[in-house]
Amino acid sequence: MRVNVNEELKENGRGTGGARQGRARGFLVISEIALSLVLLTGAGLLTKSLLRLQAVNPGFEAENVLVARLSLPKAQYPNRSAATAFYEKLRPRLEALPGVESVGVTSALPLSGMLASIPFTIEGRASVPGEALWADYRLISTGYFHALRIPVLAGREFNERDTAETATVALISQGFARRHWPDGDPLGAHLWIDDNNQGPRLAEIVGVVGDVRHIGLDADPAPHIYLALHQTHEDAVVLLTNNQYWLLRTAGEPLMLSAAVRREIQAVDREVPASSILTMEQYLSASVGPRRFNLWLLTIFAGAALLLAGTGLYGVISCGVAQRRREIGIRMALGAQTGDVLKLVIRQGMAMALGGVALGLLAALGLTRLMKSLLFRVSATDPQTMLGTAWLLAFVALLACWIPARRAMRVDPMVTLRDE
Repeated sequence: MRVNVNEELKENGRGTGGARQGRARGFLVISEIALSLVLLTGAGLLTKSLLRLQAVNPGFEAENVLVARLSLPKAQYPNRSAATAFYEKLRPRLEALPGVESVGVTSALPLSGMLASIPFTIEGRASVPGEALWADYRLISTGYFHALRIPVLAGREFNERDTAETATVALISQGFARRHWPDGDPLGAHLWIDDNNQGPRLAEIVGVVGDVRHIGLDADPAPHIYLALHQTHEDAVVLLTNNQYWLLRTAGEPLMLSAAVRREIQAVDREVPASSILTMEQYLSASVGPRRFNLWLLTIFAGAALLLAGTGLYGVISCGVAQRRREIGIRMALGAQTGDVLKLVIRQGMAMALGGVALGLLAALGLTRLMKSLLFRVSATDPQTMLGTAWLLAFVALLACWIPARRAMRVDPMVTLRDE
């Protein structure tokens, strides 16, 4: 409504297509490029973060491990003796399967989302008033550390002599030992562990094992206490029945044994369903699933924005070349070389592109700080990522300018002037 008709007719008469229209198109292209750079930078940061997360050592070896999750019916397995009897029947059958190297059981699988913690005190040490010591704990069987190849760093692991009739023993994680015995030896020390409703019971530390990232790859290993499956307290037997994870380390592809594992479980008790049989690598992959989803989502948006920015720049430059055919024809008639025309067109396009890149970098420096919670060991203003995306956008912009520039180089000045 505010267009100056005379000015617009003059501009169009000179073949420029209207300065106001050109500025509007240029502004849109610059905005598209800036938005593309912000999204591409975000996708780059998430990609770098995911790669670094996947390179983290979880504390165990997930390759060639099959995991079967069982839930024992409470009516048939109301106490510890019934639950351990089921274990004693099923374990030798699974160990006898071809290709099985070791079998272990745990009440909570690493990276499964299952957590359990108990308060404890160290015998012989005065407790600080108002301070409670807590640690995550697992009920495990013999063979568990072999199945996941978690190293035993000191002492011993559980064996067949650790039964309900013998003294309670425990293993602790390396982080637990460092925290409470920074300069000493924890072997032989005793813990009062409160894992029942009748008051704390005494457990002797007989071994120290490597740290495991049970919560997630992006979380530091928490101090852990491991108790023998056969020494589970009756008050905590629900942990052993509701969530019983069987781990089988195999010589080959783990999933090839799925049918055989189900068959052996059914042979021991048809009422015990195997709710899921997966590989440990699948659990490991699922633990980074939300980050992978965020990455794919942002990558799709970034790809679409990059395509729109490149297409928009190409369209603006192509439109500008078409509208400036008379000007280009006159320049060439007056002696301009094809290389001069090429530089003219590319200079116009790259000026918009570099303006968008500069604006996008400024926006990315501010907006990517909002992604801190989604990143792992990557700065929200990582210079390599930002410069990489800037170079990518500059290359796409150059390509988008090159095609119409080549078309401008083929303008015939005689034909153009005669048509005008």
